Amino acid sequence: MSKEINTDWFDGKFTECERFLINALFRDRIDPVPGGCDEDLLFRYAAQSGVAQVLYKMLQKRDDTSFSEQFVLKLRNEYLKTLVVNTNLVNKAQEINSVLQDNGISVVFLKGILLAPFLYEELSFRPMSDIDLLIPEKDVEKAYDILIANGAILADPEERDQPSNHHLPMIIFKSAPVEVHRFLFPEHSDYFILPGNIFENSITWSDGAVSLPGPSYVDSFIYMAVHVYYTFLRGGMRLSWMNDFYNFCKQGERHVDTESSEFAATVKKWNVEYPVRFVLALERLLSGNEIRNEAWRNDKKLMQDISLAVEFLRETPKDSVLFSYRLIWEQIRNTKGFQRKVNIVKTKLFRRSEQEGIVKRSGKLTLRFLGMIFNSSKLFFKKLTGRY
Repeated sequence: MSKEINTDWFDGKFTECERFLINALFRDRIDPVPGGCDEDLLFRYAAQSGVAQVLYKMLQKRDDTSFSEQFVLKLRNEYLKTLVVNTNLVNKAQEINSVLQDNGISVVFLKGILLAPFLYEELSFRPMSDIDLLIPEKDVEKAYDILIANGAILADPEERDQPSNHHLPMIIFKSAPVEVHRFLFPEHSDYFILPGNIFENSITWSDGAVSLPGPSYVDSFIYMAVHVYYTFLRGGMRLSWMNDFYNFCKQGERHVDTESSEFAATVKKWNVEYPVRFVLALERLLSGNEIRNEAWRNDKKLMQDISLAVEFLRETPKDSVLFSYRLIWEQIRNTKGFQRKVNIVKTKLFRRSEQEGIVKRSGKLTLRFLGMIFNSSKLFFKKLTGRY
């Protein structure tokens, strides 16, 4: 096994079929389909990774005839479905923006609703399922009420707002799911980005036909990196998300120079070095580039996280508490009050699962929780004795 992170070590973790898709998306290379990769398998992997739409256009542009008509037709259907969904979401986002602006409410749109129409060559290249927007905390309830007064309804009438949540209960604005954020991440997060930092540098993203307010390009990249890192800790990772960073890093109107002093200063100011390092390292490896930073190449935690990210990239992304013990420990550590910490343990570690009986699940997760405490204690004593 490699003792450092490099492209040979990374590429060896994927099957030939998976490498075919990675080469197409991140290395601009359409290879012959490997013998062990049939079209059904390739389509399923492309679709679950959220990149069937881009692959369809890449094959179309190259006038590639090595694939069956049925395969290309299935890719085209994914492309058209995404185009319909994304067109509706973008139209509704512009309507929401007008409603809030007319009522004097500042708003910044986040994630896919900005990236799909502005970062990609075509709107359908980047799948999205909802509209995310950030409102200043003092105005968030007012904005929520305004949207409801203008036709929005609760997605789940039984759901109640929890002030500690970083967004209010989801609403449906004229067929478009919407999440109204008061914060970017839960307050107990280690990597908590102040909303004021986002509003301070916000800009208008525009291509002439569509205009929406959003974070600056640098801020958007860094926020998305932290968001993807937290999603990874919950057991999720998709090639389409990493394709966002690949497109940001390409030369173009919305290019982000990750080597610039502005980028480094923002990462340091927000204290999000590790999540950004994780995403940059993963993007560079997917792109076939070696990691030049020696400290990164020899970072054992980074190697372990990238190995785990590969597992998630190879399977359907999923939320699983079995992969989120780090998040649970983070929440316990950053929550004030002993009773509130106990409540987290009860709700997170002893929650009934449909897949497992409560005894089996509690036993497994309790052992994992005790393992966390043991490993944290070992780290503490190593630091104490100077052996870290």
